[in-house]
Amino acid sequence: MARALFEKTGKKNCVNCLNYDWEQPEDETSIQQCARCKGPSYCSRQCQEEHWHNFHKHHCKYMAKEKVLPMSRHDKATCLVCKEVTAAGLVEILKPTNPVLPCTMALVKKSPLSFPLAEMTGQFKTKAEATITLMMRILLKMKLTKHPVWVINGKMAEELQESLQDARNVCWGVYFCFIPGPRIDHALAYSALEPPVLKIGDLVTTCDELLDAARFKEEEELRPWDTFKMLASFLFVLNMDVCKLTGEQMGFPGVIRRRRVTSAKFNDVWQKVLDKMHGGLVPYQTLVQVMCGGHLKQACHGCSEEVKVSDAILLCKRMRSVEGPALLLGMFSVAVCGKMPCVYSCVQADVEETRNRREYVRLATKSGADRCDYCAVYYKGERVHRCSRCLTKVYCGEQCRDQDWRVHKLVCREGEGEQVGRKMKRKKGSKQAKN
Repeated sequence: MARALFEKTGKKNCVNCLNYDWEQPEDETSIQQCARCKGPSYCSRQCQEEHWHNFHKHHCKYMAKEKVLPMSRHDKATCLVCKEVTAAGLVEILKPTNPVLPCTMALVKKSPLSFPLAEMTGQFKTKAEATITLMMRILLKMKLTKHPVWVINGKMAEELQESLQDARNVCWGVYFCFIPGPRIDHALAYSALEPPVLKIGDLVTTCDELLDAARFKEEEELRPWDTFKMLASFLFVLNMDVCKLTGEQMGFPGVIRRRRVTSAKFNDVWQKVLDKMHGGLVPYQTLVQVMCGGHLKQACHGCSEEVKVSDAILLCKRMRSVEGPALLLGMFSVAVCGKMPCVYSCVQADVEETRNRREYVRLATKSGADRCDYCAVYYKGERVHRCSRCLTKVYCGEQCRDQDWRVHKLVCREGEGEQVGRKMKRKKGSKQAKN
């Protein structure tokens, strides 16, 4: 499975260079796969050694199928999700009013991974994977309960389920390559998840249009489809949130001054929604209350009238219609009473923030390489420390430099010819660096 994930892109990349935002070599013939597991590829022996000591040595033997990591393969008898399903009983699971969600891993056969499977441990590596998995389980629940999404167009619903599985496979592929921490989040948000998430968005929009044409509206307490769309909305704006975080870390004043919702607040709300759904579906109003910061009573952004919010909608490209009092969450978070003038004023305010979005993207692109090679945090406009010997590694401070030396000393070589391209890149991209 690991090999298939690496070969799927059709382009050879040095995974160590990807971790540090280094330029890929123009000559792809210099990039060679790990001889043992045939998984990640490297442009040089130095990159191979560095990635091995930092990360790959913990995964290689499992990717080569020489050993099986405990809890890396689905086992129905010990799967935490399957245990919940068994405890609830199949008859109860088939009831739309039952909150327990089925296990999707029971339906697919996967080779053992080189890391523990979340269904076996209850721990996800990223919020993105946790969200995608929840969406898959909700969609399967909707299939078992004969929800209109499956009744109206079962083929499209099946395609949506497959797209979600593709997105989760992408997450797993990133876990095979990237050092845990901010690098994984950046890899998922900037490029890896974009194709499957765009497809998921198109399918969700089409399904919504079909439901509207059939005049279907969820009015039950749990509302699985509305919950599904709420979760999907977090994925739709994930890329912009990472760009926003860059602006905040770099302290860009123009963006910070006009900003309404910080990256920290966005991620806090996202995590709280996931925490609420740890045991399965919950009343939709409970999730709306989480999105509102715990208070359903809010003042309308347009007319200042106090309203009780009944829905939460993310302001994004695929924003759905507003019916009644709702919380609109985008570059800012405001409540609207549902009247068209108030909704329009809020949407217009979001449109005006387009300049901010462009600034976030511009700044993220310009500063993409200016991250500490140990903690992966941006420099924040400060002078930074460069390894004076090889000139390839840059750190936000002496502490990170010293902590990375444990591995870096094994591969640091003064004046290594094959690293000239990286030295030049670092010199151009990090003028603030000091040796």
